[in-house]
Amino acid sequence: MSESKQFSDLLDEQIMENSNNQFSDEKICKTPENFPGSFDISSNESRLENSTNIPKSTESFQTDDVAENGTKSNIPDLNSVELINSKDDDDDEWIDITGSGNFKKKIIEKGLGPDTRPQRGDRVTADISFYVSGTLFEEHNDVQIIVGDLDMMQGIDMVLCLIETKEKAKVIVPSKLAYGSKGRLPEVPPDSEIECDIEVKEVKSLDLDTLSLSEKLKLGNDKRLRGNYFYERGEFIEAIHCYERAIEYLDAIHCSGVSTEQSQEIVDMRIKVYNNMAASHMKLSAYGAALKSVELVLKVQPKNVKALFRKAKILGAQGSTDEAILCLRLAAKLEPETKVIQLELYKFQNKKKKEEQSQKAMYQRMFPQSAPKKPSSFSKYEPCH
Repeated sequence: MSESKQFSDLLDEQIMENSNNQFSDEKICKTPENFPGSFDISSNESRLENSTNIPKSTESFQTDDVAENGTKSNIPDLNSVELINSKDDDDDEWIDITGSGNFKKKIIEKGLGPDTRPQRGDRVTADISFYVSGTLFEEHNDVQIIVGDLDMMQGIDMVLCLIETKEKAKVIVPSKLAYGSKGRLPEVPPDSEIECDIEVKEVKSLDLDTLSLSEKLKLGNDKRLRGNYFYERGEFIEAIHCYERAIEYLDAIHCSGVSTEQSQEIVDMRIKVYNNMAASHMKLSAYGAALKSVELVLKVQPKNVKALFRKAKILGAQGSTDEAILCLRLAAKLEPETKVIQLELYKFQNKKKKEEQSQKAMYQRMFPQSAPKKPSSFSKYEPCH
């Protein structure tokens, strides 16, 4: 394997770093220690240069909800979930939630009525226990969940909308709405059905305008870390959904009364989120959406090396080799000792050379040169006989 290919593969594999079972984007492009010039972006590189103002969400930080290549979120519309074969008058009956027969709910203790069921965006306080093959593997008391944010497995997000306040229920969640084919080893084997005991204790509407700055920052960071969790599992659409929610919470922060340090923290967190969102879109080959994310970063922080490096990769994938080279040259100027940038630049320069050779060969086939005329076998000054 060539050295350039080796580093490219390492970059893809280590695009996020696992820290305390959560991914961190502080060292997204780090290479092994035995290679000099590792692509280790320090926290100082995430500082916004020459400004600590919070960019308005309608200006610097704005992105589309839908990406190309079929990456529109497949997160279900929770408000559209309907009960099928519901038998509320008989607590011994299972409720078939989706009609598939494998996603079911049974009421153990009735709640306060259908009007007390949570809606998307509500904050739910609940006790939840998870079982696989009858064995308890996770338990939460008074856990707070924002419905629709994928704070837990997708099946929980869906079924919470069907559980009344003060209701106790047993739920069977199919593998595809739980941990899927990857499982969650060692506790949950692949393709495992999950059984849940749920008690909804309290439901509150989440009004972002009433939340403090620290609460909004915490929500934004929590969604970023949750997105990193899904990225680690290779569930990139879910990761993007979490990153988008993180931006929504951060955009709810108003500039008035915010200190310079807090402004910087908000901007830095947005940069992290958009950088990670770009990485997720790249994994889905959604290069247009990825490009928008890195450009949002570069609009605020033009010297962000991670964003420049990713932009070059995106442009290269789109066939814009010249522009990719320009981005890499700037990144190399900012980080001259970073070997992975130099190798990527070398790769694109070779690609450019091959493109030029291919183009030249094509023109030669299209416009073949005429064979040169041979000189006459006799001179016009030669006397005639």
